[in-house]
Amino acid sequence: MKTSEKNQPKILSRFNNQEISRLKASANYTYLIKKDGTIILSAYSLKVFQDLFKNEGFIRIDRSNLVKRTFIKSINHGDSITLKDNTNIKVPRRKRERLKTLLYKN
Repeated sequence: MKTSEKNQPKILSRFNNQEISRLKASANYTYLIKKDGTIILSAYSLKVFQDLFKNEGFIRIDRSNLVKRTFIKSINHGDSITLKDNTNIKVPRRKRERLKTLLYKN
């Protein structure tokens, strides 16, 4: 993504988008979590970031988590995923098959 885009949140101009490992929603705010563990709070909703990062390899796990595909370490019995930072995220029943399809393509 180019940093000169008009509709891009200003917070993204402070660092490279490749540094983001996942995003976590909290009401109308979003926590951007970088690979080094740094957490940045944004006043934009997760939907805004989902639209911005749609071609960047991010997968919407549930209502509040958007995770970079390459940051997923494993799928645990189909009901949760483990990230490279050892965070576990429960996968909703209705999204499990779609997640498996997205992860195992390529």
